[in-house]
Amino acid sequence: MIYRGVLTDAIIDQIDSLLGKPVGDGQAPIEGGWQGEPNQAGTDFVPYVVLTPGVGNNQSPAGPLSDTSADWILSYSLSGFGVSRQQCEWVADRARDALKPLRHTVHQLGPTASYNHTIQKISTAAIGSIQRVDATNPPYWGQVDQLTVWVTKGT
Repeated sequence: MIYRGVLTDAIIDQIDSLLGKPVGDGQAPIEGGWQGEPNQAGTDFVPYVVLTPGVGNNQSPAGPLSDTSADWILSYSLSGFGVSRQQCEWVADRARDALKPLRHTVHQLGPTASYNHTIQKISTAAIGSIQRVDATNPPYWGQVDQLTVWVTKGT
């Protein structure tokens, strides 16, 4: 097995370091969204993203039968939010772009270096539809993308 949390933390840190906007770990960050009461003087909407782990699969047909923890395909949801459709798509696009430098990086996904895994591929499996959220006035917009992260044992 692998320690998935290590990889999730690395992805969140990567997005946070390159996006310049708040990143949530499975939930909206306090610094994101409406800062104050919507539609009141002095309030502002800060665009943000949320990374949520999904299903992980190590039954890849290309992986070795002798080591079932060698290859993993891990899914994530990457949700972007903005005060307009344009801002929502902008923050989601930038968050996906921020993941490119992670390709070919090595992460210790277990208790020892024998659990080192290399990220082979990060792909966008789906770019989500844009949804208007009318829970506030004015509304805001959200989009949920589906990502897959392919890791292979070794450096």
